[in-house]
Amino acid sequence: MKIELEERIHLIEKEIDALEDGMNDSKLSLKAGIDEIKIEIEAIKGYLREIHPDFKNKFSVIKKKIILEKNPEWISEDE
Repeated sequence: MKIELEERIHLIEKEIDALEDGMNDSKLSLKAGIDEIKIEIEAIKGYLREIHPDFKNKFSVIKKKIILEKNPEWISEDE
């Protein structure tokens, strides 16, 4: 009985380790995706600064307006 319980505990520990590894992989993948989006946003902002000299001033105004109009947590691709 004690051996069976120890074996079950060992199997559960292995399963937890496997789940943890999967979560860590997912977390790294999400972080990489976020980093890629940040780089793309900076590239777009750099381009807009070159094309529109007043972009720096207008961007903060537009950003504040969007934040007031929309709850950022609810912004979706459908809109």
